[in-house]
Amino acid sequence: INQPGLGLGSGSKEMYLQNTTHKNVEAYLELMIDIATDLREDGDREAVRAEMQEVVDFETKIAEIVLTLEERRADIAIYNKMTIDELTEITPSFNWLHYFQEMFGPNITIDGNEQLVCHARPFMEGLHRLIQTTPKRILANYVLWPIVSYTIPMLGKKQRDYLLKLNIVKYGYIQEEARWRRCYTTTNSNLFPSMGHMFIKGHFDETSKDTAEEMIDDLKASAEKVISRTEWMDNTTKASAIDKVRAISEQIGYDALTKNITAINHRYRNIQIEADKYFENSLAIWTLYYQDMVDNFRQPVVNTNWESSAVQVNAFYHFTRNHIRFPAGILQPPFFVSKGPKAMNYGGIGVIIGHELSHAFDDKGSLFDANGDLHYWWTPDSKANFDKKAQCLVNQYNNFHVAQVDMNVNGALTLGENIADNGGLNSAYEAYQSWTHRQSKPEKLLPGLGLSNEKIFFVNFGQFWCSLSKDDQLRMSLKGELHPPGSIRVLGTLSNSEYFSDVFNCSVGSTYNPEEKCKVW
Repeated sequence: INQPGLGLGSGSKEMYLQNTTHKNVEAYLELMIDIATDLREDGDREAVRAEMQEVVDFETKIAEIVLTLEERRADIAIYNKMTIDELTEITPSFNWLHYFQEMFGPNITIDGNEQLVCHARPFMEGLHRLIQTTPKRILANYVLWPIVSYTIPMLGKKQRDYLLKLNIVKYGYIQEEARWRRCYTTTNSNLFPSMGHMFIKGHFDETSKDTAEEMIDDLKASAEKVISRTEWMDNTTKASAIDKVRAISEQIGYDALTKNITAINHRYRNIQIEADKYFENSLAIWTLYYQDMVDNFRQPVVNTNWESSAVQVNAFYHFTRNHIRFPAGILQPPFFVSKGPKAMNYGGIGVIIGHELSHAFDDKGSLFDANGDLHYWWTPDSKANFDKKAQCLVNQYNNFHVAQVDMNVNGALTLGENIADNGGLNSAYEAYQSWTHRQSKPEKLLPGLGLSNEKIFFVNFGQFWCSLSKDDQLRMSLKGELHPPGSIRVLGTLSNSEYFSDVFNCSVGSTYNPEEKCKVW
């Protein structure tokens, strides 16, 4: 059980609390009014406005009691194991037992002793007080709105244009996303095993898996060396950390289901896709996934199952599984070329591998042990030293200024990603150096550039963070994204890397070689 998301998205708490005339809140209210007016039989817009204003006012009260993104990073602080009866004691104004019994249906027996994890106890206590003082009609409208809102992209152009008006204000969009892109994104999200199967069958080089596996082994060895020589950790904590590195499992390219077209067809055997029933198709697929969730209740967790597409251009570390995953989608240029220059591969996918491995030891991952259990395995002295090192990064990134929107990075919010970025870069460079030392002759230089392979490593790392963002989108990102902007990811990691300053001979005190550097791993 967790606190709800806010309608304006991650990091929007201050928008609600700032004042009711914030442009995003006003645009959000207009979207609600437009949609609700279409749904209301008499089309009474003024009556709708009054009711939707009450919903926004209630959501503002919700915003007052939700934990901030920074507060929610401390899993030990927000991990509260309890029974349904105990949760009901916290929020007696809500019948949790009835709620769960209705959610899971008559075939699953649930009583008040059923255990759950509450990730937002302070919110639940505040929710009880809110429910007591709020009319049921407002509560009903508040509960129904997210359901309606979620379906807007599946409705007609008129309703999608309402949503576009909000996104113009929030992100600076100038037009609706291209139809083909929306269709691709929706299909990949809803039928990801099928999309993944088509991709790996027609566009994925299977030798990439072997090359990536070798690189992961190199990066794991590099991570062990980094931990072994770390002076601020005692031997007890080092041993536990090394055990955790060695226990990290990985999946590369795709899972077993994605490869097996017979199994895919069986999974979707009861889904009938009809060309002129887009809305109904989506509901049918959602129903299937919901039933999967119900069927898996109380079943052992299968760590080999993927919940996302093999086409996805991303990589993952799972805290509770101590597991890294690299979909086929990211094992391609510009991050990776199976038979390409090693300097580029280690500066590309190598840094990403190092980044994901480093998440096992960031401010959140460090709370979980080698088995993926939330377990305090640090000695007090080592943990105090870690916190001091991490605070250096928080302070450093707090001072990074994004001139385009005249805002600073939130160093506390982005700490986990910044630890992973910095640790991943250095581990990847050391892994590349280890690879070069194992070769009988030096790797060939790329022609026409006049750059050493060491420089190519860093250039390739830097170039895949090149991006452009609209002002509004950048502001939203800085308020609610766990990653800093691409330019800061480059500046922060390179300015902390002694390897980079040595390779490029940066003068001490320059932007990319400050006298004071921050380093956790």
